[in-house]
Parts: sequence; structure tokens; C-alpha cells
Amino acid sequence: MECGPIASGLSFNGYDEAGNARHDRVQSANIYKLETSYKVKDFLANWNISAHEWLKHYVYVRQLDNKKRGQVNGSAAMITFIVSAIWHGFYPGYYVFFVGAGLMDVHFKFTELALGPYFSWVPFPVVYGVAYVWCYMGCAYFAIGFVLQSVSKFH
Repeated sequence: MECGPIASGLSFNGYDEAGNARHDRVQSANIYKLETSYKVKDFLANWNISAHEWLKHYVYVRQLDNKKRGQVNGSAAMITFIVSAIWHGFYPGYYVFFVGAGLMDVHFKFTELALGPYFSWVPFPVVYGVAYVWCYMGCAYFAIGFVLQSVSKFH
């Protein structure tokens, strides 16, 4: 995914102090942040970065009331995930993946708000481990629909 912007020269961003070429102007994925994220939002934000930024600014933010920005808005998130599914195509697997990922994202946000104060005593590595496993198992489960695309294959 990173080869296209690098090969076309779109990612070239000059040279660093050591004289090495930097290719970070246009970035499709941030592999380190993708592999270490424990939130569905961060996981998806670090894969296909330009599409995520476009969806965030032109679909998600435009649905928010100015008074409610910064708060959890499940309907705006779900509509954004559905727009992303439509953008990918009309195979049912895309809708299974994006609606499933949207539900996981909204669930994580509401769980963090509702249960966060009660579990503030739990050490962060434990919270990180549980959330990391939940995020990757859920995304892998719904990604089967994305890869296989037809209901008869993944049901």
C-alpha cells in the first residue's frame, strides 16, 4: 500500500539532516501505530490514512452539531462507516465489515465512557491487553466478510 505513493514520488518530502530521503508527505498506512493500536478507531485511522481523513472531515464532522463536537456520536459514526462501505462497492462483505467495525467502535467509546471511571484502578497494561485482543479479534472476525465478499462464502 505504501509502494504506490513512494514509486510515484507523491510521498517525497525532502531530505533529513543526514541527507536521507524522507517519504512521509503522502502516507497510506502507519504500520507501527496500526500494529500497536488497541482502539478500533486508531486501528482504522492508521490504515488507508487518506481515505480515513477524507471520511472524517467530509462525512463525520459535517454531521455533528457544533455544540456536540468532542462527544460520542454513534449515528454519525455509523453513517460514516456505511458511506465507506458504499465507496468500496456493493458486495455484502463490505457492509458486514464496515457495519461490524462501526459497531465495535461505538461500543468501545460508550464502554470507555460508562465503565472507565469504575476501572480506573486497573493498571494500563491490563486494560491495553484486554482492549488489544478485543480489537484485533473483532476486526479479524468482521474482516472475513471483507475478504470473501459474498454471504455464501463467509456465513
